[in-house]
Amino acid sequence: MPTYEMKGYATPLINSEAEVEHVRPALIEELGADRVLPGIPPAMGSEDFQMLAQPFDDVPVLFLEVGAGTPDAYTNLMEKGQPPGSSTTTRDTKSTSRRSRPGRSP
Repeated sequence: MPTYEMKGYATPLINSEAEVEHVRPALIEELGADRVLPGIPPAMGSEDFQMLAQPFDDVPVLFLEVGAGTPDAYTNLMEKGQPPGSSTTTRDTKSTSRRSRPGRSP
């Protein structure tokens, strides 16, 4: 059986609801309510942002994601569990591979 050695760690990233509610009005004012969306569901990942503030307990931090995508990307993620870029999202899927034409070598 293989042996695994942990070489690092990251604590869970959990935003304070108070910090979220403090920042939300400013985001809505600048971006519009239709562009300030709730975060994605909890997921396993690797993020150590929250650990930057650990030595400074009195400094509040808030992790937020800024992104852009196709109009259906967020809906597909939240309603269908399909992450952006997955083969099941609706997007142009034309092949970009080179194909040889009859009578020509590749």
